Amino acid sequence: MKILRLFVFTIFYSAESKKHVKKRKNRQPEPIWCNCGVRIIHTSPFDSDSVFPGAEIACGDPALLSPGRPEAQPYNDFNSTHCLSLSGTCFRTVRFIRKNRIPDFHSADESNFHVHKKAYGCVANEFFAKMSTCRSKPSSLIDDQCCEGHNCNAEETLGPTGAEQRAQQRLRQWYMISGGIVLGIVLMLMVLLIMLWRPISRKICTQVKYYNYCDWSAKGQNAKSDLENKKVEIDGKPWTPEQKHEIVRRDSNRSDSGIQLDPSPNTTVSVVPLVQAPPNLVQRTISRQITLLEIKGKGRYGEVYHGRWQGTDVAVKKFFSWDDVSWARECSIYTTSMLRHSNILGFVAADNKDNGHTTELWLITDYHHNGSLFDYLHTHVLTMEQSLTMIFSAISGLEFLHKEIFGTRGKCAIAHRDIKSKNILVKSNGECVIGDLGLAIRYDSKSHQLDLPTFTSDRVVVGTKRYLAPEILNRALNPENFSAYARADVYGLGLVFWEILSRTVLHETHEVAPYKLPFEDQVPGDPTLSDMKAVVVDRGYRPVFSSALETHTLGRDLMRLVEECWMESPEARLTPMRIRMTAQKLMKL
Repeated sequence: MKILRLFVFTIFYSAESKKHVKKRKNRQPEPIWCNCGVRIIHTSPFDSDSVFPGAEIACGDPALLSPGRPEAQPYNDFNSTHCLSLSGTCFRTVRFIRKNRIPDFHSADESNFHVHKKAYGCVANEFFAKMSTCRSKPSSLIDDQCCEGHNCNAEETLGPTGAEQRAQQRLRQWYMISGGIVLGIVLMLMVLLIMLWRPISRKICTQVKYYNYCDWSAKGQNAKSDLENKKVEIDGKPWTPEQKHEIVRRDSNRSDSGIQLDPSPNTTVSVVPLVQAPPNLVQRTISRQITLLEIKGKGRYGEVYHGRWQGTDVAVKKFFSWDDVSWARECSIYTTSMLRHSNILGFVAADNKDNGHTTELWLITDYHHNGSLFDYLHTHVLTMEQSLTMIFSAISGLEFLHKEIFGTRGKCAIAHRDIKSKNILVKSNGECVIGDLGLAIRYDSKSHQLDLPTFTSDRVVVGTKRYLAPEILNRALNPENFSAYARADVYGLGLVFWEILSRTVLHETHEVAPYKLPFEDQVPGDPTLSDMKAVVVDRGYRPVFSSALETHTLGRDLMRLVEECWMESPEARLTPMRIRMTAQKLMKL
């Protein structure tokens, strides 16, 4: 019974549906009113929404409407701006005019604008609405749009045409491409700035011990240098801190991370990381970490102290607060790029400290227990081997100062200008290191410029009077020639060599005379320039060697070497390289 009812209901529903479909097909569309007319519009290619003065024409003008389009003819009279569409469909046709010469619109620059003709009207009948006008595909020259509803073809109702939408899309794409190019250029500049900032920042950061260090972040404050985080073991036995301090140094010709070791061929060297290492300190904090133990001496610029920093001995040179120019000058010389050599006093850091009354200017360097060569020769006599070691190490340090290293991180040539035994320190292994670079000058061969200190009024007569070269005493030195300063350094080092040889024991029965300064018997303790000029220039006097040295084979060679260092003519003096090579040859004898 249920199946029969379902069958009858299905048949009845199908019959009713066919009746409704037939009624809809036979139903005539309801007439609607549409906008009617033609507009000539000049549109900028870069801004498709900007409309310039055009023309609005009433419906029915056959000259302006599209010819051959009967479906587009207006229904109403000639002067109306609206038409009645019996098909219930309105249309808008947009045509692109290729630089059409229209006299009414020559006031604008046609080369910068697109010219469109927009026609509005009614579709004549339902056939054209379904088949022709409303089914055409838009192209670059013509675009038809149809709609249903009263005044539906108004500009604000239909919105932009397909051509205008494509123009807007191209404009957006152009903006995106331009923005991407600009963004890429900005990113490249930022990357280049970051790459350039790294080497520049190293020059302005405080240099601590044997490496450049910048306190950029909390992580950087706790960073450990590879050099400080390692200990050296020789044959399985750890070296003392002093021994490590002597052998672990950067070689001047190697990279920043290089470690120079020179053990014997049968020695086993191993580098083992330390379990704990003290954190690094930077400028303006290191002075609070140093304990001053004792004063070691006083000079014209301040005082020198023996201090302790994190278990390491350091030398602290305090400058007077009124002499901040000298402190800044010496710090600048010590922080010269690649100024690292085993025979140049090692620079640790620079700092200033307020003690409540004055501001103390600190220059912190390596500390050597033997003190200066002047003090060491007062209390020690030397063997020929020790003397050669001192001579060779001292001339190696001076040669490195005078040498210019080329490259991206090269080193400029430096002249000391105050070579004397008080400015040379003695290391625990008997070698010498040159310190006190406050009067030094720098020379850059690329720019041909001399970097002279500003706190000295006299550019020629600079240094300790007792060690001044003859050309300085008679003011014959050319202050614009760097080589002249370098030759004057060789003269002063020749006098230091004489001091070393005067305290050298040549054989078991040889009695060494007490230590004397050069020209001690010829001039007062604090000689004037005229005193030194009378002895060195006018009389041509030089210190006298002992008779025992003249009879010693190796001693005679050293005498001739020293005599060629203090020659009257600067051009006749030996170069530091020649002196070093000669001393190295004598060490092998």
